[in-house]
Amino acid sequence: MRLSQNEDVLRLIDAVCESFTACAGTPLRFHRAPVTAQCRLAHGTWKTTISVDKRTLGVLELGQTSADAAAGLPIDLQTRRLAQHFAGLLRQNLRVNRELTARTTDFATLLDAIGATRSEMDPQQAFARLIDAAIALAGFHSAAFFLLNADMMTLQLRLFRGRHTRGELPLQRELQLSPPDMTALRGESAVVRRRGSMHAARWLPPSAATGCCIGIASGAGPIGTLWLFDRRDRSIDAGELRILEPIAVNIANVFERLLLARESRNQQRLQTELRLASREMRFRDEHESFASGRLEVAVHRGTLSELGGDLIELIPVDEHRTVLAIGDATGHGVPAAVVISAVRGCIRGVVVNNFADVENPDLVLQQVNAAFCGMANHGFYATLFLAVIDTRAMTVRFANA
Repeated sequence: MRLSQNEDVLRLIDAVCESFTACAGTPLRFHRAPVTAQCRLAHGTWKTTISVDKRTLGVLELGQTSADAAAGLPIDLQTRRLAQHFAGLLRQNLRVNRELTARTTDFATLLDAIGATRSEMDPQQAFARLIDAAIALAGFHSAAFFLLNADMMTLQLRLFRGRHTRGELPLQRELQLSPPDMTALRGESAVVRRRGSMHAARWLPPSAATGCCIGIASGAGPIGTLWLFDRRDRSIDAGELRILEPIAVNIANVFERLLLARESRNQQRLQTELRLASREMRFRDEHESFASGRLEVAVHRGTLSELGGDLIELIPVDEHRTVLAIGDATGHGVPAAVVISAVRGCIRGVVVNNFADVENPDLVLQQVNAAFCGMANHGFYATLFLAVIDTRAMTVRFANA
């Protein structure tokens, strides 16, 4: 109890003594702890100790009126019972005040931690503040967060806070060998006490006697487990677990913020790469002109996204001959663009390097097909129309596959 709170309590006790003395006509005095030799109680008086949180504040003393003291009469039974009643009400008032103060402090701690998760604070800092709040609210000494890996079979130690050292816990544990973690991930808390447990050393740091495991989950599924450790061998009641529930919910919210931030960065990176790739894999503009010798071609091309699986390729062989390729890959977007990019490379490799006689488009397609099948997965394919335009002979030879 802080000094300011302690002084308020002492003033309350003094006020109660004044009220009793005024009502009963018998002096009720309070001797603040420690009770010195000058405050020793006289014979025949009534006394009781007043304590808060196992800390003695002092002693209440019911004295005698001057007439009773002169006559040597003891305090009458009715006055004694009234004093006992006042002392009981005082203890109850102090207990309620203590609980209210503790709840107010806990509520302020919880609000501060939850407010951090909803502010612009860095998610990792908010995450650490929530863990610290869990330690403070439940009176533990340290806490650890284990993240459920993508294989759904192992847990990875990602954060450790408190008085224990990080090296006291393994960095990874198998889920099937950790019943407390499995219980927590199913939505039920688990308590492990070293005393009476043969396997407690698997889950508790060497300096901890008690551990509590709580599951962290979002709407998408389980995320991991939060462990709280204490050096004391203690039980954990339902009230303490209820305090930790909003902490667990907000840890899940912060973790989702981390994932969203990471996904946002990944999306921005992918969009940048797609824009760069789209410039390289298609004409500079939707409308493109091509001229070679007596041949003039105008092209209009459009895709639904940055990348697509369509191909229009014009490759000059000499001043009279030009190879025209029109193709379409299976699928849409990036997968189709990767497939058609491979086809495009195969066509240019075969035509430019004269691996096949361009006068025979069917042989060119056979070479292109052989090259493509050597690098592509069997689940992907493309259709392709390939023509050789000869402006001197005024002929078009083509093959369709």
